[in-house]
Amino acid sequence: MKNTKIKLVAKLSVMGLLLLTFLSGCGNNRATVASNSQSNQSTVTSSSSSESNLQVTLQKGKFQQASGLLSVPVVMKNTGYNTTLIDSKKFTLHVGNVTLHPYQLGGEAADYHLDFSSNDTWQNTLTFNTGVHLTNSELKSVKLTYKLDNGKSITAKNLNTTDSQSKNRVSMSQLKTTDLGSYYKSTIAYTKEVNKQKEKDSENITSIEDKFQDANYDQFRMWVAIPSTGPQGSGNIVIKILNNTNNDFVLPYDDFELKDKNNNEVRVNPSYRQYMLYIPHGKYTTVAIPMEEKIVSKNSPYHVEMRVSNGNFFDVNGGFHPAEVIFSNQVDANTIFSQSPKKYPSDDIQWSNQAVDTTHNRITADVKLTDYFYLDNKASGYKVVGNDDNGNQKVVGVTSATPRWVPTTDKTTVKWKVKNLSDVMNYPHVALQYDGQTILNLK
Repeated sequence: MKNTKIKLVAKLSVMGLLLLTFLSGCGNNRATVASNSQSNQSTVTSSSSSESNLQVTLQKGKFQQASGLLSVPVVMKNTGYNTTLIDSKKFTLHVGNVTLHPYQLGGEAADYHLDFSSNDTWQNTLTFNTGVHLTNSELKSVKLTYKLDNGKSITAKNLNTTDSQSKNRVSMSQLKTTDLGSYYKSTIAYTKEVNKQKEKDSENITSIEDKFQDANYDQFRMWVAIPSTGPQGSGNIVIKILNNTNNDFVLPYDDFELKDKNNNEVRVNPSYRQYMLYIPHGKYTTVAIPMEEKIVSKNSPYHVEMRVSNGNFFDVNGGFHPAEVIFSNQVDANTIFSQSPKKYPSDDIQWSNQAVDTTHNRITADVKLTDYFYLDNKASGYKVVGNDDNGNQKVVGVTSATPRWVPTTDKTTVKWKVKNLSDVMNYPHVALQYDGQTILNLK
């Protein structure tokens, strides 16, 4: 994760405020979506003789929002005779006077280009960062457009909810994808096979490249964040994927579910089950999707399950990397995938080089993060606690902790400013704690 992730938090927060300003002041200027009397399908045909065979339609499903993100399923069809290109950067979301392109966080590349041949049908879920939660009234004025190779733009019309799934099924003559259920099933089987081979002959093990014809087939990661600010839970989830394999994947939402500690299953909301997410290789992919019921923290832990071809659901955590599920009280898309020092996976956070400076009331330490989640380094969660052998205790607060967010990059030096550090350091046993859990033993 790049340091630009941290810099973007403030920048995009300002964008959110600007968007709110536009929304409140552009009531008479909003672009309106098609009425029911209009065609449910937008088609543009170039009048130029050289481009007269370029015909593309664009349709959209229901908008979904979570943590400032807005996702929408789309279906594109090439109904002409010419081959064209699907360029993710040519999609534009129009919200009042604000225009947004698909979401990309800092240096996390998320773009793609696909050859789009005659009679091809493509489906995906696009995600944009509005920075705010739009009301139903505001959503009515939102429109989605795509700019064609000939410079003309088409506006997405509403998908017909009564259409059969087969009508909008992906059919791309030059695109090969694997569904995620098949990926996890094959990698789980491979992991079991390798473990058996190690028991018999540790020098004769089938390599990842030999098995999957892709040496990077183990470089696929998935994280799920549940944006919940209280016990009521959330009916939405945000999925982040890093696909560093050499293969493209798709996630059919009908093949995805979460299962809680009591083995209760929560499927994707029926309104989204007929859609899917396209996951290009070498890219990050982020999406917000609705679930059929709320995900609540009291039923944690949750884990991801998938299936293949309408088969039985299975736990995906037996493969190369677990699909991690967290609850997050962050309401911003750029900080939702963060964990406090207490909740950060213990195997993926290493502290070193700690130092105490009583003269300047300061503690410093280096931290190295090896998971995707970055560290929510909030000062108010920290305390310095001193204890003696007679049961006496002194607690002093931390007034500042910098940096506020620690990214998954190289080692980062964290600095804590403490109230009257010298007093508490007089105790024989002193620790820096976060929410009651010891982070550093200072003495």
